[in-house]
Parts: sequence; C-alpha cells; structure tokens
Amino acid sequence: MPYGVPTQELIQQANGAPPACWAAFVALAQDASSQALQALLEAAHSRDPHIRRAAIEAIASRQLSAAVTSAMIGALSDSDGAVVRAACHAATTLAARDAHERLVGLVASADPLTREVALGALRVLWDPGDFEVVFEVFRRDRSPTVRKKAAWTLRAHVTAETWRPLFEAWRQDPLHRHRLWACEIAAKFGRAEIREYLSMLAEDQDGLVRRAATRALSAIAAAY
Repeated sequence: MPYGVPTQELIQQANGAPPACWAAFVALAQDASSQALQALLEAAHSRDPHIRRAAIEAIASRQLSAAVTSAMIGALSDSDGAVVRAACHAATTLAARDAHERLVGLVASADPLTREVALGALRVLWDPGDFEVVFEVFRRDRSPTVRKKAAWTLRAHVTAETWRPLFEAWRQDPLHRHRLWACEIAAKFGRAEIREYLSMLAEDQDGLVRRAATRALSAIAAAY
C-alpha cells in the first residue's frame, strides 16, 4: 500500500488505471488532509461504478461530517447495487443516523443482496419504529438468506413490546436457531399463558431447544 506517499501523488494514482488506483483509494482513506477527502468526494460521483464504490468504501474510514454524510446518503440511491451496498456498510461503520430513513427503504429493494446488507445496517442503526417493517421482511421475503438476516436484526432488539409476535413466529420455525430464540425470549419476557407452547418445545428434536425451553419454563414458574 502506498502509505506515506504525498497526497497529490495518491490522487493522481487514484485517477489512473487498476490495480494501482485501488491501492491509492485505500491510502487516501488514511490521509487526513482536506485534499484527500475532496478527492474521495469527487470520486464518489464518478461515471464508473467501480470508482464510486471504492470511494465510498474509503470514505467510511473518515470522520463523520456533513460532506461525508451527504456523499454516503447519495450513494444509497446509486444505480449500481455494489455502490449501494458499500454505502450501507459505510453508514454502519460511521453509525450515521442520517442514513436511517434510506436504509429502511432499501429493505424493499429488488436486489436480495441489498436487502440483506440494509437489514444488517439497521441492526446497528435501529429505531423502535423499524420493528414492523423488519418483521414483515422476516415473514414475507422470498429469500431465505434475507429472512435470516431480518431475524438476526429482530433478535438483537427484542423488547417487552415485541417479544410475543416474535415468539409466535419462531416457536414453530423450521430453523432450530429460531426455535431456540423463541425459548430465550420467553425466559426473559414470557408469561404463564405460554407454558403449553414451551412444554411442546421442551420435547423438540433439537437438544439446545429442549434445554432452553426447560429453562424458560423454570424462569416463568419462578416469576409466577
């Protein structure tokens, strides 16, 4: 990597041909000068989607600022999926709350890879109002991978207000991890009326699920 190279040389290299230009973008990301940032911001508007993607990936290493936020949010509406996904990762890395609304919109993208990455970003930039949108993705999305990512995001933010629909959705899910999560959230938030379901899960074919269900039954018994 061309670390330590003068900024103007890096900018010239970034404007050149691959593979040297990719290394220059990585180095520019570590260059704290305003000239380096300006070069990355300009590259984020290149006609070449590969250049735009590299610029957004590099911008994710900068400090969050109005200019960085503007470039990143703009990239979330890019015509190229790889650029959009790079912007999702950048928003996650920078914890850019201003990107939240765009990220919510991207969970309805036609591209399953983009939906998956947007859901991962929302796991970090979560807002309680996201529950219904993400839960609907879990229930309806055609991609098993996207549904799993939605479940991970929901699991990270389950609350006393949202645990019950998740329990109902997960307790009969074919994926054993989701049945396990149903037991775990029941142990934390459950009430006596779900004992019957937990008793069924205590006889699950998966040993981890059985043990988690037994613990949940004990927790509810102790609480009530």
